[in-house]
Amino acid sequence: MGISNHLDATIEDFEIFGELEHGWERFKRNTNYRSFIIKLKDEDN
Repeated sequence: MGISNHLDATIEDFEIFGELEHGWERFKRNTNYRSFIIKLKDEDN
């Protein structure tokens, strides 16, 4: 998926989470997720 291809640039501005059977975790490459949440980082972080 495109998220992995552009992860280094994307994580500068966004927080990315993936849903697994047991719940949500921060996105990791080479993991099959059910769905994603991508959130713009707060300016303070």
